[in-house]
Amino acid sequence: MTAEHLNSEVLVQFSDSGPGMLDPQRVFDPFYTTKPVGKGTGLGLSATYGVVQDHHGHITCRNKAEGGALFALRFPVAAQAAAAVEGGVS
Repeated sequence: MTAEHLNSEVLVQFSDSGPGMLDPQRVFDPFYTTKPVGKGTGLGLSATYGVVQDHHGHITCRNKAEGGALFALRFPVAAQAAAAVEGGVS
């Protein structure tokens, strides 16, 4: 996992070393799952997507060239928090 502050946003990325996603563009669709019937509802990433959107953020998923999936979450930095960081206030 990595996290970095990029001007007006925070970027958090995490990945795994598995085979990657069959269809990374659909993983946030409600009820989309790669599990057999009865083994998963496919709501976890859809719910995550909604929470990220509610916080004015953005989440993406893609497959890494070397294998595995990479998720990236971007959130806007609150003006007050950004001013505190820039001013050295904690």
